[in-house]
Amino acid sequence: MYLSGVSSEGSQKTDSLRNVLSVQSGKKKVNTLNRLSWELMYSDTRLALQYAQLAYSEARTARYHRGEYVADNLIGIAYDVLSKYDSALIHYHAAYNGSLQVLDTQSIASNLTNIALAHWHTGNLKEALEYNFAAFPFFEKLKKADDLAALNNNIGLIYADMKSWQKAMEFYRKAYTLHKKSGNKTGLGATINNMGKLYYHQKNYPLAKAYIDSAIVLKNSIQDKYGLAIAYKDLGMLYSAMGDQSGALALIEQSIGFAEAVDDKNEAAVSSLEMALIYLQTGQAEKALALTDKAERIAREINSLKLHYQAYENYALIFEKQGNLRKALDYYRLFRATRDSVISDQRLNQVYELEMKHQAEKSADKIALLTQQQELHELQISRRNTLILGFAVLFIATLILIWFYYQNIRHKQQNVLDKALFEVRERKAREVIEAEIRERRRIGEELHDGLGQILSMIKLRLTNMSEKNEAQAGPNIPGYNDLVTLVDHAFGELRHISHNMAPLMLREQGLVVALRNLLERTRQTKNYKVLFDSAGIDHRLDPFIENTVYRITQEILNNMIKHAEASEINLQVISDGNELTLVAEDNGIGFEIEKALNHKGIGLKNIYSRTENLNGNVLIDSAPGRGTIITIIIPLRNPVNAK
Repeated sequence: MYLSGVSSEGSQKTDSLRNVLSVQSGKKKVNTLNRLSWELMYSDTRLALQYAQLAYSEARTARYHRGEYVADNLIGIAYDVLSKYDSALIHYHAAYNGSLQVLDTQSIASNLTNIALAHWHTGNLKEALEYNFAAFPFFEKLKKADDLAALNNNIGLIYADMKSWQKAMEFYRKAYTLHKKSGNKTGLGATINNMGKLYYHQKNYPLAKAYIDSAIVLKNSIQDKYGLAIAYKDLGMLYSAMGDQSGALALIEQSIGFAEAVDDKNEAAVSSLEMALIYLQTGQAEKALALTDKAERIAREINSLKLHYQAYENYALIFEKQGNLRKALDYYRLFRATRDSVISDQRLNQVYELEMKHQAEKSADKIALLTQQQELHELQISRRNTLILGFAVLFIATLILIWFYYQNIRHKQQNVLDKALFEVRERKAREVIEAEIRERRRIGEELHDGLGQILSMIKLRLTNMSEKNEAQAGPNIPGYNDLVTLVDHAFGELRHISHNMAPLMLREQGLVVALRNLLERTRQTKNYKVLFDSAGIDHRLDPFIENTVYRITQEILNNMIKHAEASEINLQVISDGNELTLVAEDNGIGFEIEKALNHKGIGLKNIYSRTENLNGNVLIDSAPGRGTIITIIIPLRNPVNAK
């Protein structure tokens, strides 16, 4: 949810904020109360609501208009968290009208998106879309990438609820690009996770897992426990859909742990309800009942009607499974009654909407009239001073125009030069890498054709010498068998080096076949258990991309063989047409990521360097004692990074 003018710096500040309240008054006291409300919003929502209501009362007494509409917004957020959406909408609209009167662009946009979220929570998807789209011009005027990204992400969520998958992915991709541009890893992780959920709903489970795994890697890197609670729950639901119920239970258990660590009671309850359904599917009704009891207690604690009716629906299913049809029917009625009360609140919201929209229109008309009067007054002043300042203004304007004209020409010339330099650097970068590929191929062929022929001649001569000795019934040549064995080993090593330098299978049959062959040779080398899977690659890619991805995979496998002490290696390569995702996982000893990144070895440097040449990203998830997951995401358009 958006909140204008209130910054959250962590719950550790609440004590110091309370301490200064006793010596404050007026605007300062209102601002402190509003900050306290925001700090406590997701840990103690009811107390946060009390602080926001007190801030509103103090702001009214002090005639502090901005403090009043910020407090209204906070009251709305508190009611939203408590699932009282009708009350939330009343205060969101009041905050919107307050910010509209002073043309506070940030608050106007934020309140529009909050109104949209309240409608989304109650299932009013059409209204949610309308209010989100109404916020777009304000956020575009502010030019804040993170706010625009969050807005695109919210619209994607609404389209996903409408099962309009293509539109949802379109807005998720916009959010992804904006978060990437601003470097907001929290927002980026949430958007990647939403993409994975979208593929999950489309039953594209391999791609869904790849995206959610990538989101978990990113969220782990920044210790986003709130985001990890959601991601592990979504991954657990995916495992359940794929038939791995034990894996699903373990993942949702982790989700509950993260939710409880940040005191996110709502998410802990939602995950408990999902886990209960999995236990019910596996015939463990008692465990399902205990988890539903836990969720229902949380629903009472935070007074969430939505959680109540979800818990009642669980109870109905559990008692039906146990054969207690009377109790099942009672809870089903409770489920319907509670859900219908939320829907009736939704109808009540629509009545409030008409009133609030009318008030907003009146406020807008008043602002327009004041603006018009101000413009007329300024016009009179302008006419009075025109004769005095006319020549001076004209002279200054002419100088400014000349300066702008000069700067414009210079800017255009600089753009042309920058573009030319970019193209030269890009071409050089590609030529250098392609030259490396050609040189590897040449060396590989020369090794095979040149040194291979010499080794063949040596073996032939040894064979002739042996046959000659046998014909003359003379003694055997000392060490002959050792020499033949060494020549055979040399042949094998030569074929291995030649193949690595210029893999014929990659050139002739493409990336997927070459990677499968590479993994099979890895299995033979160390007797690993290896698994390989691919999806979405039904045609040849750009040879440059194929060769680079093959080299990256070689480097990853070499690192795993040398350092991981693993017995199992899994490799996935997936494409959705816009990106290529490579996921390599082992069950080895793992390593400390931060330490490895600060002291990059040659192998790790090569992985990062080759990926950056394709404008891609490297995500590594590892810790001592629990194996390693390396995810490579490469765009399939404009892959070469000119430096």
